[in-house]
Amino acid sequence: MVIGGTIFSHKDSHKGTWISPDGNTINQIDHIRIKKKFRSALFDTRAFRDADCDSDHMLVVGKVRVKSKSKRLASIKTIKPNIEKLEETDVRNTYAINVKNRFGLLEEEEITLDWETIKSVVTEAAMESLGPCINARKSRSAAERRKHRGIKWIGDRANIDKRKRFKSV
Repeated sequence: MVIGGTIFSHKDSHKGTWISPDGNTINQIDHIRIKKKFRSALFDTRAFRDADCDSDHMLVVGKVRVKSKSKRLASIKTIKPNIEKLEETDVRNTYAINVKNRFGLLEEEEITLDWETIKSVVTEAAMESLGPCINARKSRSAAERRKHRGIKWIGDRANIDKRKRFKSV
């Protein structure tokens, strides 16, 4: 344990925490204790004479920086669809048809769908049309995909479709 009142240098009038009944003697008998482990979190401690506590003790205040750590919840591994397949037009069309059919199967009476229903419809259609992504960490970043499309376009500059794909992103 570390006593906070003895670490920081202040005027003597800001160190004393108790005034004797005769009003002449001032002692430092009230302290803030903190574990050594959290010593770096304590910025300052001092006594305030002007605080009206209706006592012969003075108010001792410490400034502390608190860093709260959030507990990580156990992550659930989800299988992600292979989004890179959407670049192929036939796969893109199949996916669009799957989503449209799945929304068509829902009851027409439901005007407002909740988020979970929409999410499940889209993810199921994606997994069926696109298949699972084999390794999500090794999938290409957006910059790598753009570079790859640029290389394809440079190889065949006459192809207007490749040029549009490259310029669109």
